Amino acid sequence: MATTFIFVTLFSSLLHVEKVERRVWQSVIISFLGVALIVLGSGKPLTLTEQSLMGDILILTGTMCWSLYTILSKPLLKRYTPLKLTSLTVAMGTPMLVLASIPSIALQDWNAIPTQGWLSLAFSACLAIALGYAIWYTGVSRIGSARTSLYEYLITVIAISTAWIFLSESMNLI
Repeated sequence: MATTFIFVTLFSSLLHVEKVERRVWQSVIISFLGVALIVLGSGKPLTLTEQSLMGDILILTGTMCWSLYTILSKPLLKRYTPLKLTSLTVAMGTPMLVLASIPSIALQDWNAIPTQGWLSLAFSACLAIALGYAIWYTGVSRIGSARTSLYEYLITVIAISTAWIFLSESMNLI
């Protein structure tokens, strides 16, 4: 996911959605180096097994889709407010998600879900999804796709810090 900014910038430039300044391209290079340092600094050997390669391809494809989604939303934000566009995308995406989930939904024991599970779902739907997307779209409409996607690096910093503090992950110079 740390490559989102790189893909948003690349796609924005290729599709002529935003003019990308030289300093942004410099940021792309720094971002790529940062991603490489995180991957190489894990201390784990790089593997190209079929299982890990498939997972890597799926994550990279998801990141590319999110990047395209972000830059293609920019023109729509001229017509819709961030809240309205969030509502529209959630309304359009939910039926597809429900259809894909039918096998799992049919097997789910709904009575076994604790109250905390339902509260977590409500929290996720209201804050992480609805409010998060509205804030994201506000950023895209005000400062552009590439600059907004830079804020995704906070996820990496928070994830690494959290893993170090709460999960006793080891940190090294890289």
